[in-house]
Amino acid sequence: MGSKPERVDGADLTSPFAVCKAISDVVGSTLGPKGLYKMVVRSSGTPVVSKDSETILDEMDIEHPAYDIIRSYISDNSSVYTTLELLLLGELVENALELVDEGIHPTLIADAYDMAAREATASMAAASTNRARDRQSLEELIATHLESKTIFDDSSSLANTVLDALCDDLGNREIDVDDVEIYTVSRKQVTDSVTIPGVCVKKRRPVNHTRVSLPLRDVNVLLTSDSLQLNESNHDIERNVRNGTGFTDGEANKKDEFVRMLAATGCDVVFSASRDNADHEIQQRLSERDIAVFHQIDNDVMEKLARVTGATEVLHLQDVSGTDLGHAERIRKRGIGDETYAFVENDERSSARTVLLQAGTEQALDTYETAVEECLHVVDGFLEDGKVVPGGGASELHASMALRERANGIEDRKQLAVQAYADALESIPETLAVNAGMDPVDTVVELRNKHDAGMTGFGVNGADSDVVDMYSNGRVEPLSPKASSIRLATETAILLLRIDGILLTDDGEPSTDAVSPEGPAQHSIQPESATQD
Repeated sequence: MGSKPERVDGADLTSPFAVCKAISDVVGSTLGPKGLYKMVVRSSGTPVVSKDSETILDEMDIEHPAYDIIRSYISDNSSVYTTLELLLLGELVENALELVDEGIHPTLIADAYDMAAREATASMAAASTNRARDRQSLEELIATHLESKTIFDDSSSLANTVLDALCDDLGNREIDVDDVEIYTVSRKQVTDSVTIPGVCVKKRRPVNHTRVSLPLRDVNVLLTSDSLQLNESNHDIERNVRNGTGFTDGEANKKDEFVRMLAATGCDVVFSASRDNADHEIQQRLSERDIAVFHQIDNDVMEKLARVTGATEVLHLQDVSGTDLGHAERIRKRGIGDETYAFVENDERSSARTVLLQAGTEQALDTYETAVEECLHVVDGFLEDGKVVPGGGASELHASMALRERANGIEDRKQLAVQAYADALESIPETLAVNAGMDPVDTVVELRNKHDAGMTGFGVNGADSDVVDMYSNGRVEPLSPKASSIRLATETAILLLRIDGILLTDDGEPSTDAVSPEGPAQHSIQPESATQD
């Protein structure tokens, strides 16, 4: 039986909320086009400059269970609106503490928050608009997101690169985010970034592992996780240890059989995910039969090759058959800087594209790579239902005003909690205004007047520091991921609100006294007047 845990109650129990608010305050100033960057200095002295909230969270040295909970929720629910989630979470818990100080029980607040989140997301959905799944819609979504993510005035160039990966010039390709791969090269400027057709086979490695010259056309493709070399366990080599030349002759015969077996399948190209180097003699004999070999392919690339070619990855080469093969229209090489890469294309099955990001420094590359990955998530979220809401905090303000109207019809003390939730939502346009150098009070009043007049698309244009119709300015966001972020922030706040005690135990020793003999503690989060003793 473990040792009796130490129970933390009263004022100390509010420390998780202080952690939430502290994190919210840190990332709040990064929100919007004119949001600022944070410099996090590692223990080694290496600085990391970023305005990406998830990166900032990763780099912050915080030891607290509340931080672990927040980090877990963020990492388990990949989101493009992490800053919004953290900012909203901080406001929700701060407002909840104020209500607790007024004597309102945390359970009542949690129930009201849950109801308010459902009402808020429903009002957003009701006010959303349907958009065609075309290049123009994607352009607006991507431009809106990149406006807050890029370092210099380069969002337009980067947006076009991402669009080229998702849509062809005619805009008639079926959009599939899974067809897009991102590679980075630290050499030039981000404006030199390009989209290249096909799956990039090797990242940052020269194409020196095939003796068959590229390009290749209309080839049969074999994918395998097996090694392209003989060994006792995989290919049952018979060794003749009594004859000095027996081993060499026996091995050579086995290699010939192995090559003939692969050639009999009709394959023209072999891609192997094995970490072992391909046997030199086997590779040579395959090339004599015009069979190209690429080895040590990353697993994620193998998955994309399977999608593009239709091949089935073979675990053991002795089990391969012609039905496992796929097809590629082209395999060609392309020089990028000092390196040469191979690209596999098959337009009949998949329109795979590779976004080649370029920037002058590794840190800039990380920023752009994160931004492009988030753009793909934004597009993926939009493709779920084709619905968008106006950016610039317009949708949050609309939901906030709807909640205030809803709260007027609530007669018990939940009304205060619903109003507190509305205040938290309103903090989004307020923060955007502050970060854009605008007066937050005047801005929110102006937005309320616009929305009261039925102009619900008006929000904060952070780039130009004014209030505009976000729809008319092409600044929109996908409904689905935005609503998911609001629910996630609410769930995290409710989870913390429902904690009525913190039990401290030794590592590795489970708590056997989660509930005291007198029963569970009641009202562990008390108003300040009740916790000062």
